[in-house]
Order: sequence, then C-alpha cells, then structure tokens
Amino acid sequence: MQANIRFENPSNRTTTSEDKSLIPQILVTLALVIWFSFQLFQTIKAHTALDNAYNNQEPQVQTANKIRASLSALASGTKQLANQGNPNAAQIVQALAQRGINISDPKVPPEQPAKEGTSEAQPLEPKK
Repeated sequence: MQANIRFENPSNRTTTSEDKSLIPQILVTLALVIWFSFQLFQTIKAHTALDNAYNNQEPQVQTANKIRASLSALASGTKQLANQGNPNAAQIVQALAQRGINISDPKVPPEQPAKEGTSEAQPLEPKK
C-alpha cells in the first residue's frame, strides 16, 4: 500500500502581497481602537472620581469658611476692645502677637448716606 499524495495550489487562488498584509493591518487597527477605548474609559472614570471627591469636600470647605469668618470677627472685636483701652483685651492681643499671630485693625463699616431719600447718582449743578 503506497499512497500518492500531492499538494497542489489551486489555479484560481493566487496570493499577493496585499492579501498577506491585510490581516496584520486589521489586527493593529483593532488593537489601537481597543487601547484608545480603554484609555478613554479610564480617563472618564478618573474624572468622575475627582468630581465626586471635589463635591464631597464642599460642605467641609463651607464650614471652614464660616469658622474662619467667626474667628476673624472675634479677633477683630478683641483688637477693637484693646484699642478702646480694655486691659484684658490688650493682654490677649499682646500674647497673640508674641506667638506670631497678628490681628489686623477692625474694618470700619462704610458710612450710610445722610438722607435716605436721595439717590447716589445725582446730576451735577453747573458752577457760576
């Protein structure tokens, strides 16, 4: 028993260099699309996490601003009492200054207009 096996190229099937390079091009393109999609997903996920962290910190920032404003008002009031001659307030201001905490002078509120019925934008009268 002898088998004669021959492998022949079918005459209708020809391989060209374009056919051989098409599969690697498709694989590279597919790999790039998958990679960029993954990177986009990771970027969106990181952005969402940062946005959530920022939003979660907002109440604490508002609370800190309120505390800072109340401490500033307390310090300004103490400084104002010290300027008026209160010895206890002067002692507190001096002790804070020795520790490197300087209190700015209390802010003077802007003056109200003398008459409530007048508006601020009045035309000027010509000089004679």
